[in-house]
Amino acid sequence: MTLNRHKYTTFSRHFTSPRVLKVIADALQAHLRPGDTFVDFACGLNTFAPLLKDPATGEALNAVAFDLFSPVDRTEHFTRTAWLQVDAERDLPPGELVIGLNPPFGHMNRIAIEFVEHALCARPRLIALIMPSTNYEPPGYELLERDEQLCRGNVFYTPGKMTANIDAKARALAP
Repeated sequence: MTLNRHKYTTFSRHFTSPRVLKVIADALQAHLRPGDTFVDFACGLNTFAPLLKDPATGEALNAVAFDLFSPVDRTEHFTRTAWLQVDAERDLPPGELVIGLNPPFGHMNRIAIEFVEHALCARPRLIALIMPSTNYEPPGYELLERDEQLCRGNVFYTPGKMTANIDAKARALAP
């Protein structure tokens, strides 16, 4: 992984297509307030946060990102830390937080739910999620938008593959 950082495919990590990230960023933008900070709890290549703009200035929204592996070239405001090890009091900035986006799902969505429940410790103003449809809703939050069609088809990929298709080999990688 060190020799070929931009092509790592280990740990069954799958990434969201830039087209889908743009659609989600556009939808989320309408709910942002001046001074918000976006916290990406599993940033992958860290391509989502730069799509968000501060509504007051039009400049990039304040953002912090966490993941186990550092992204190749988007390391500004990035911390190599597992999300479940992040301390909301110590590691997150003060102020209005918007937390998301694409947690690892795990069997029956359990890891994704753990990520969201850990995010609740920071009392975010908004939570934006890419998750399989389930009956899980974070307690104390109301659903503002849902799009069950957006992530259908070949919208997830593994880095280094020539196509966006996730084939059987990618799904079979040991976690």
